[in-house]
Amino acid sequence: MQDLPKYLQKVREATGNDLQTLAEQRQAIDNINRLAKNGAPNKALQAAYNKLLEAVQKGNEKAIEKAVEVAVNEKSRYVAERITRTEMARAWADGFIAKMQKDADIVAVKFKLSSRHPVFDICDMYAKADMYGLGAGIYPKDKLPPLPVHPHCLCRYVEVIEGEVDMQQQRDQVREAGDKWLNSLPESRRAQVLGRKGLKAWEDGEDWQGYMRGYAGLREAESRLQLYKPVELSEKTITDEYQSPKGSIKKFQTRKVKNAAYDIHVSENVNLKPKMLAEVNRQINKCIDLLGVRNKEALPKIVIASNDDLNDALGSYVACENKLYINSETLHRKAYEKYLATLKNPASRNPLMTMLHEMIHWQDARKYVAKFGEITQQDEYMAHIIEKHRSFVDKLVQKRYNFAEISDYASRMYIGGRYDEVMTEYRVKKLLG
Repeated sequence: MQDLPKYLQKVREATGNDLQTLAEQRQAIDNINRLAKNGAPNKALQAAYNKLLEAVQKGNEKAIEKAVEVAVNEKSRYVAERITRTEMARAWADGFIAKMQKDADIVAVKFKLSSRHPVFDICDMYAKADMYGLGAGIYPKDKLPPLPVHPHCLCRYVEVIEGEVDMQQQRDQVREAGDKWLNSLPESRRAQVLGRKGLKAWEDGEDWQGYMRGYAGLREAESRLQLYKPVELSEKTITDEYQSPKGSIKKFQTRKVKNAAYDIHVSENVNLKPKMLAEVNRQINKCIDLLGVRNKEALPKIVIASNDDLNDALGSYVACENKLYINSETLHRKAYEKYLATLKNPASRNPLMTMLHEMIHWQDARKYVAKFGEITQQDEYMAHIIEKHRSFVDKLVQKRYNFAEISDYASRMYIGGRYDEVMTEYRVKKLLG
């Protein structure tokens, strides 16, 4: 074998072609020719490859040296531009997500194609498929396509404000919507986004999600921006008390969080960090979305208490006071996710589970108030709500429903006659899966 000439070594550097021997010079020329015609990502690099092709075909070593230098420089410039553009898009998405998470009026997000979107790809699906029953390209706030979707991606999110879409129509139809979108395309387009192997697999009945090029799933987007405002507490303290189901009472002092989006108070036994405050606001926002809450004026007073304050309870709702207690430990999202992963059979392992459970109790109480007036006696209200849910639970029993399929807690509550808790767990499972 002969050593590779210096100019071909530089051709390899400029094009990425893995040349090993002189016999591969033709391969180098073919590769440059392909790049020059339609493989170069921009016109400047395409022109540089054309010059390089011309020099290699003539065998002029000096011209090759110069053309290689130009091609390498153009390639470096292109890579730098790609990184810059992609990071700018990611930074924009970070800002949008940070704003969206704090704004309860934003209930969903629309995925918009860039006007300079040059290639048919997965972005077209994100913009045109109706994956959640909310309209083409509209996604719940916790089920977003990631941005940027790919290098050079200039697509964007657009906020969807409360009232613009009926969130009660939300349903997971991701696979069906993707199938419908693919069926609307000519075969050449399907192959473009699935690849030939993926197209055949999809036509054979397999899920497109395993083959769609660039598909990374739909999930809750997280911003890299730490836009957490310092927690501002009132100077005045209020004595609060929590009564556990077993009857024991804990008293503790609370302060109002002055810069919270909702009526939030925190126990002096809790060191409320800015990120925890952002998390409780996030959880409330999500519950509002999931439950289709329209009247936010009747939302409960939220008391963030310590594990000791609540006698190890994760949360509780007191209907006669319209007060919702939440354990501060549930606001450390990653730690709480790890805790939920250790549970044998919860209704959900989503860290929203506890807040949603208590907010469902709150929603039941609001329906009672709308029909019968204010709740003044907790025991009287509890007797009513337990009896109200008994009929539905009885229907499940008649169908030989296994309450352990909901959660271990639901099974225990059924045995104890707490049909309200059974139904609450049932709804948490339905909403969070």
